[in-house]
Amino acid sequence: MPAIATLDDLAAMMAADPHGHRYELSPEGVLEIVSRGSEAVDKAAKPLEYAGAGIPQYWTVDRDAGQTVTMYRLVGDRYEMRAATPLAWVLNTSVTDHLSI
Repeated sequence: MPAIATLDDLAAMMAADPHGHRYELSPEGVLEIVSRGSEAVDKAAKPLEYAGAGIPQYWTVDRDAGQTVTMYRLVGDRYEMRAATPLAWVLNTSVTDHLSI
């Protein structure tokens, strides 16, 4: 599995090949930069698709003054928010510090 996957990659993973086989792996997490004008898609529709793919971590980066990073963890079939912090703080720490949030 690549370190970075796009929504198109996820669609390909969920689709069966000509023999009916599906991928059994998914990325460990998704980082979504919330785009102006597509907040509803980025914060409502995409998380449902990612959760359906079984991706355990979903993070968003808002385009506010602090570039707030909101970290979600998959619990059952839904994401629960675990933390929200400025991007600058996240960049000064190790990503692995946040994976068990």
